[in-house]
Amino acid sequence: MTWGTDIIPDYVRAFLVDTPPFLPSQLIFVPTYQTSHSVQSKMPPSKRSHSCSSSYSSQKRIATTGTSSENELTSLHTSCVELLENVRQSLVESADIRTPWIMSPSSPLASRSRPNSPTKLSDANYRCRVIQRAKICVDSELPVDVKQYVDTNVFHPWVDTEDVTIVAKHLSTASKALVLGAFVEQDWLVPLRSAIDRLIPVGLLVASNRDWRDDIKPEVHSPVPLIPNKRDVSNEPISRFLPTQDIVEKPTSILKLKDPRPDICVGFSDSELANALLVTKGIDGAETFLQDLQENSILISDPHCTPLGLRFPFFMIEAKAAATGGNLYQAQNQVAVSGSTALKIFSALSNLHDREEDRELFAKPRLAFSVTTEGPIHELWLHFQRAEEVKFYMVCLGSYRTTLEDGALELVQRISAVLRWGMEHLKHDIISLL
Repeated sequence: MTWGTDIIPDYVRAFLVDTPPFLPSQLIFVPTYQTSHSVQSKMPPSKRSHSCSSSYSSQKRIATTGTSSENELTSLHTSCVELLENVRQSLVESADIRTPWIMSPSSPLASRSRPNSPTKLSDANYRCRVIQRAKICVDSELPVDVKQYVDTNVFHPWVDTEDVTIVAKHLSTASKALVLGAFVEQDWLVPLRSAIDRLIPVGLLVASNRDWRDDIKPEVHSPVPLIPNKRDVSNEPISRFLPTQDIVEKPTSILKLKDPRPDICVGFSDSELANALLVTKGIDGAETFLQDLQENSILISDPHCTPLGLRFPFFMIEAKAAATGGNLYQAQNQVAVSGSTALKIFSALSNLHDREEDRELFAKPRLAFSVTTEGPIHELWLHFQRAEEVKFYMVCLGSYRTTLEDGALELVQRISAVLRWGMEHLKHDIISLL
């Protein structure tokens, strides 16, 4: 019996080297043999080719017809196995492979074991590698002087109006209903938006899910490449089996802050600031004063890609739903960027001019507030930046569960205090600096 080894094509030889020691059953090797009383001569034309599975299983089945003897089938089976093993061993030795087995990149098993794309950072990597490089410090300690200012000017004294109590009860009732189902982020935002609409003073605006400009967010310090880029050889042929050591890929920076898009943000209306400028400073054309500053890129006070007339945002909300895979960590990452961007707007306002009488205003810490949610769990955050510092700080002021009436009441009290502070203290400081 003779075997035709020339029937093994090149791609089969490569496959025997690149793949694990087992062979998939899809590869069929057709032996040719000669015998005076061959089984082939007794078979119909459509069944004259014998096929052997290439997998090393203990049982091999070969389809036969006619009067093939059991000895011939056994011999055929043994010869197939020996041929495949000899060919494979010969190819392995000729390739001089001494390293542990490595699957081909095109192998299904290899593709299943590949890690995630390097261009997509996990939430933890995004915070540690990107947010920190933008000098945003999440979960910082609250300095004594900043705490004293916040307690004195924002949260004291409490104003427990009838509206605050009613809003808190509605928020608690809605939260108790939402926890019973797999509701998404937008469902949890509805009672929060309703609460803000009931509490917000005249002159403030609310926007939902609007993209902010990418040119006003904090800059990320990107690492400087230590290895110079070499010549581009992307169009030159590269051997499949030989490693290349002279090729250095051009690094693609993935250290970028995501563009802010808060679920809810609160700021001042154009008309409110224009009226205040006209009354306090007698500025002609107060209606277009801030618009002109923005068009000339002197002061970007409306952060939205499509201007809404909402200026100097100071309160943001980012909501997540645990039932659909969201968590507080993700919400904190998002609000860290939008809160720091709001502080950058206040910093640009302070840098408009440096007058002697404004030093007291410059000495105040720049403040913004935010709420992060994961279902019924709500966190209140303070964002602040000192006048002479470049770092942005983010401090948690409290955590509240709105399914509890006490938790809902305390959260609503705090939100009401932040909105009142914005309308009174923050607006006064903004007008003083314009």
